[in-house]
Amino acid sequence: MKVVVSGAKGFVGNNLLCALNSDYDFVSLEIDDFSKPGVVESAMQNADVLIHLAGLSSIAECEKDIYNAYRVNVALTGYLVDVFYKNNSKGRVIFASTGQVYDSKASLPLTERSATNPTSTYARTKLAAESVVQELASVYNASSTILRFFNIAHKSQRPAFFLSSVYEQIQSSKDKKVIINVGNIDLERDFSSIQDIIRVFNYCLKNISPEKNEIINVSSGVPKTLRHIVMAMAQKLNKEAVINIDPARVRDGEAKSHYGTSKFSSTLSVMKDGQSVESFVEAFLSAQLN
Repeated sequence: MKVVVSGAKGFVGNNLLCALNSDYDFVSLEIDDFSKPGVVESAMQNADVLIHLAGLSSIAECEKDIYNAYRVNVALTGYLVDVFYKNNSKGRVIFASTGQVYDSKASLPLTERSATNPTSTYARTKLAAESVVQELASVYNASSTILRFFNIAHKSQRPAFFLSSVYEQIQSSKDKKVIINVGNIDLERDFSSIQDIIRVFNYCLKNISPEKNEIINVSSGVPKTLRHIVMAMAQKLNKEAVINIDPARVRDGEAKSHYGTSKFSSTLSVMKDGQSVESFVEAFLSAQLN
């Protein structure tokens, strides 16, 4: 099976290819390739699936340059998906979206039927890109799968992300007692391991959905407080965590709780690591990703 992966050098893409490289014929594309004559068209020839991961994922970066966020996350998505369907009308697009598209006031747990009302530029571009993917799939009478990811984490992520920042603070300290600088620490979030995310993509590639076009949450279904995760991580690393609230890291207006349900965790049992704080932390700290 030939699978084109855009954003293959990113956190998810790189781990996906490393874990499943022997199972599929992967072809990698990066955003810079989109402007090179013939590169995208050549990559798409005889492809079975397009996994579209490329884009701007930094909330701050999207807010800083809103025009560029829409150009990269929406316009370039449309271009890539259009080229794919023109060459492979029987192929399937798997698009990586986000659980942040949901209304923060919607009843929990969030399902695929929950109301959408994104509050950040990043989330708004993702919801707009979903519409583009669905529209093009309809135009070409093709298939699409939109995966709405909640929080994905592993120690190998860059420290700009909350849990990898905490991990770096713990690892860089030589003391038994570690002062960990954080912002909003008592929030409930739905974290999944990168290992579970790899299993989700593998499932989607191996199983043809009976639905022509579908939207699926990718979530553990189990809310976890950030404080509980931080304390469990420190204990696993044989450290004693001392929480310090840094005002510069505190974000105003964040939802107290945000989590969803997913058939991958509830029905199919594809996602396993997020069922408890302990199992998630063990996967987060694991060196083995496949």
